[in-house]
Amino acid sequence: MKHYTIRKLIKGYKLKTSLRGLTLIGIPYHSRYHDIMVDHQGVKMLITKNSPMLHKEMFRDKFRPNRMYVLYYYEWQPNTMQKTLF
Repeated sequence: MKHYTIRKLIKGYKLKTSLRGLTLIGIPYHSRYHDIMVDHQGVKMLITKNSPMLHKEMFRDKFRPNRMYVLYYYEWQPNTMQKTLF
């Protein structure tokens, strides 16, 4: 299991208009197939392989020229009813 400490949460409308009203977190691509424990200001959330990914976006890496990285976006603290629907 991997552990990530998130500094800030992302408002969904900044990524896509269809994600308006949601609060998201971004997780790097290389963690996609592992269980991930995410911590934000003492509140923890577990992301498993069954957690629904809401968005994926590719960015240019500013520390390694000519390379890209991918972030997967998940909802921060989704309600339990939503988890069971997926």
